[in-house]
Amino acid sequence: MQVLARLLMIGCCLFAVMPSPVVGQAQTQQQMDIQPAYAWLELIDRGRYFQSWQYASKQFKQNIEASQWNDVLVGAKDSLGTLVSRELSGYGERDTVAGLPKGKYMVFKFKSTFENKTLYELLIMTRENNELKTVAYLIQ
Repeated sequence: MQVLARLLMIGCCLFAVMPSPVVGQAQTQQQMDIQPAYAWLELIDRGRYFQSWQYASKQFKQNIEASQWNDVLVGAKDSLGTLVSRELSGYGERDTVAGLPKGKYMVFKFKSTFENKTLYELLIMTRENNELKTVAYLIQ
């Protein structure tokens, strides 16, 4: 019985100090995925609406013209004011997203505080030419 207890103790100690490559890889992948999301949102924060449209996916561009996108964002930014803070509150990969064709999507949810309001931003991205590109951007 004592031998079994010692083996369990040694096994637990070894398990505790062994690195977990799966967790490390997942965190690295999440960090890699989140960088384009923040970069794209930063274009909007800086008022570079046309550039945000340019760096979006083909599907995004087919759904809204650059001038319409500009008008939508000007109206939204006027009512919200400047960004105070933005924090990632959710992240996941999806094969299906309501209103979009079946595919591989990265869905980011941010809790964002602006001068005039705190809300959630939902950013949906997909890989296009080996880069993450925005498919949809929603304010909730």
